Amino acid sequence: MKILTPFCLLLALASSAATAATPTTSFYAVGHQDDWQLFMNPNAFNDVRETTARTVIVHTTAGDAGVGTGNAGRSQPYYLAREEGALRALRFMKSAYRDVGQQQLQRTVPTINGHPIVRYASTDGRAVMYFLRLPDGGVGGSQSIALLKTAGTPVSAIDGSTTYSTWANFTATLAALVRAEASGSIDVWFNLADTDATLNPGDHTDHVYTSQAMQEARAALSTCINQALYVEYDTKNRPDNVGGNNLLTKVATWGATNSGIADMDHANSFDNDHNPWLTRTYYRVLNGTGDCAL
Repeated sequence: MKILTPFCLLLALASSAATAATPTTSFYAVGHQDDWQLFMNPNAFNDVRETTARTVIVHTTAGDAGVGTGNAGRSQPYYLAREEGALRALRFMKSAYRDVGQQQLQRTVPTINGHPIVRYASTDGRAVMYFLRLPDGGVGGSQSIALLKTAGTPVSAIDGSTTYSTWANFTATLAALVRAEASGSIDVWFNLADTDATLNPGDHTDHVYTSQAMQEARAALSTCINQALYVEYDTKNRPDNVGGNNLLTKVATWGATNSGIADMDHANSFDNDHNPWLTRTYYRVLNGTGDCAL
């Protein structure tokens, strides 16, 4: 992972997306389809642009705002609009600086630890995106990642594709995904929401429990995995620390995200509530120990 100095089980992947092992694999695991653009850029952009590494972005929830697979009064399902926003951002990053040929994303649905999960990959296989499509936990529904952890309530993907019956099954699935994507890498990074509420106060439960699940997956995999732990909602209350080309990168990626949502007939989030996060990115780094052999 290229770090911005802050002011701060192996599965068979489709042959069209599989590539040789890369020395570095960076994972961005988030609750919603706009989290990494707002809180983890320009690091995500820089990692995607690194031609000798692989970047894997994992979205745990559908970000459906409680409507499931519904359209929320529009012509297209809301969760698919949000997915298109994330996919368009990835295509933009792969095609930046006049690059061509890698912005076409190939869709597969590999089975990971018994669960079918939607996966997209660039032609070179070095930029990967997953959508687990679990229910949005911010709207008081009967299922969520938080309830899976705190109450043992099974959680099903909103498209009916699979059910995670236990927290252990969920974290084991994430561990299997990491092992598959990072196999052969000697430098592995997890980019996650910081679960220390004193450093990252007031964050969304989907963000927090996604991070918690990934940290437990890390414990089952290897202490070699480095972690970048991000402040999220609270950055709005902190001084600006992103400028110059880093700000251009962050704004452009956010614009690409919102154009995808708008093209799917939904209101985008380029607004006064979200845009203040663009000028701020705060995180801390916890370096792993030992050699990676996932």
